[in-house]
Amino acid sequence: MAREAVWVEGQDKLFVNMDGLTADVEKAARRGLQRAGMRIIADAQRNMRTAGHNGATLNATGQLSNSGKVQDGENGTIDVGFFSTTSATGYAAHVEYGTKAHWPPRWALRAWVRKKLRVPENEADAAAARVSWGIFKRGTRPHPFFAPAVKKNQNEISKAVADAVNEVTGRNK
Repeated sequence: MAREAVWVEGQDKLFVNMDGLTADVEKAARRGLQRAGMRIIADAQRNMRTAGHNGATLNATGQLSNSGKVQDGENGTIDVGFFSTTSATGYAAHVEYGTKAHWPPRWALRAWVRKKLRVPENEADAAAARVSWGIFKRGTRPHPFFAPAVKKNQNEISKAVADAVNEVTGRNK
């Protein structure tokens, strides 16, 4: 089969405009993903307040809820999740999926027992030790809060990106 080359007058300007459009579409898609990510964080925080053990909150101290973020990731990704700012890294995963039996750090349990169990300051260490012993023997049960929020918002993620791209390309007019 023979090939023909066709030169379009103004082709160089067209490619420059398309490059600009590509960058605008990428920016719009990122904004859409960030908005969808904020909805996921809000729903996950709502799940923390309402879906704990026996209806109790998963957010006794507020540290887990406050660690929810939408941030730029590597290679142009948008990362949505609960990122620890303390040395209790992985706490969100421990709550979401539960844990096997292990020795948790007693210092991490101290604030929790004070707030959640309403233990006075002078009894917090002993209460934290008892909770720590229970986790050592049995581990912890899973309390999913993030995965249900992502699942709930799956259609919204696609829609947010499509709406943002359509806004730039003028397809929603």
